[in-house]
Amino acid sequence: MRRNVSYFAVDVDQLPVQRPDLAKGLLSDISAALAAGEIRPLAHRCFAFAEIADAFRLMQAAQHIGKIVLVPDGNRGVVVSRPPDFALRRDGVYVVTGGIGGFGFATARWLAENGAGHLALIGRRGVATPGAAERVAELEGSGASVSVHAADVGDEAALSAALAAIRARGVAIRGVIHAAAAIVDGMAGALTSADIASAFHAKLGGAILLDRLTRDDPLDLFWLFSSATTLLGAPGQGAYVAANQPLDALARRRCAEGRPALAIAWGPIADAGILAARPEERHALVRRLGARPMPASTALSALPAMVASGLPVVALVDTRWSEARHDLPILAAPLFDQVRGESTAAASDDALLDRLADLDDVKRRGVLESLVAEEIARVLRLGDGALDRQLPLAELGMDSLMAIELRLAIEARLRIDLPLMSLADGTSVATMAARLAELLAKPSPAEAVAELAARYEAPLDPFALGGADRVAEA
Repeated sequence: MRRNVSYFAVDVDQLPVQRPDLAKGLLSDISAALAAGEIRPLAHRCFAFAEIADAFRLMQAAQHIGKIVLVPDGNRGVVVSRPPDFALRRDGVYVVTGGIGGFGFATARWLAENGAGHLALIGRRGVATPGAAERVAELEGSGASVSVHAADVGDEAALSAALAAIRARGVAIRGVIHAAAAIVDGMAGALTSADIASAFHAKLGGAILLDRLTRDDPLDLFWLFSSATTLLGAPGQGAYVAANQPLDALARRRCAEGRPALAIAWGPIADAGILAARPEERHALVRRLGARPMPASTALSALPAMVASGLPVVALVDTRWSEARHDLPILAAPLFDQVRGESTAAASDDALLDRLADLDDVKRRGVLESLVAEEIARVLRLGDGALDRQLPLAELGMDSLMAIELRLAIEARLRIDLPLMSLADGTSVATMAARLAELLAKPSPAEAVAELAARYEAPLDPFALGGADRVAEA
């Protein structure tokens, strides 16, 4: 301001609207001055679209000066995926077993919303199913013609009669969606033959019959709804898992024969199906498997991509791999190498925990500082040496989402619960390492219980409490 320079703020958004001629003239003058080199653009750094992730990381780390610019013509290396071609027929009927309620009905609704002209819903009780009339009206409101049929899908005569009644309506069967299921709870050793037969009857028995009884129909799709528990297991659901597992083989056989087939291993669904009506079991499954329930609409929206993949078997489950591996040793198998990604790289390390236990306080804190710095550098995509261990994490460029990622990684490696306050404003690598050292010094709940039990293991002498009379009185 020493030279009495005046500054004027211009609302560039409103100027072209209020005074278009003036805006055009000003912008033309600025463009000409830029081209002539009379004025220079703001400090900036350009990234190709293929480098957009690096651009965001740079901005998160607060390492840039000026503007970050994405250049559309620097587009090499970008793979743009197009929405898969997927269409349902208006002139075909789609049969949905278990389609009157639960996830089967959610699927029928999705089919209607995506162009299916005719739906045939098969359920054990048919129109007598509570709420059937309201659901049919909802589907018809989407423009689909709907028929409801009562049949046990595991009974060949009943299923054959239902399919004959569907064909008799004069519309060809173009698709089959097998969503019917029966849940049988219980540990494997406690299951009876009747329990196992019940679990297999609807799921596997129905799938085999549908495959056999629709071989002469001009099918475009044949979907078998399975469960992600066939990949991960589920304590107390042995019969259900076993009933779903063979659906993969059936889908592969049909594909080998040149017939349409897709077995889908769904993860837990939040708002439809069996788990939606059994919240306690859903929460227990989430705790054991680290699998987050998905809304039915989110899960079903992936169907076109699944079909376009051409695979006979697909699984869709939102799993916290680092959490699930504690209860599911199967996740260490090579089958899960790719889906685990980096999450298992930060998984708990028994050797690290043993090493920390053998160190004195000073050395333990030094190792923990290195561990924290390593994880922060991974989250921020920086080198370990670039971190000032006394600087608050916020000044290093860490935002709230990145802090959560850091917290989960440290918890997984050290098998501790890290309080959110440990990542509060002002926290640095050094202070976090000190907090971790305090947490590791405390006995675990299991150790505390063992210590308490050991304290009272000695046999109780009743007379030491005041004599046999007092014991008798008690």
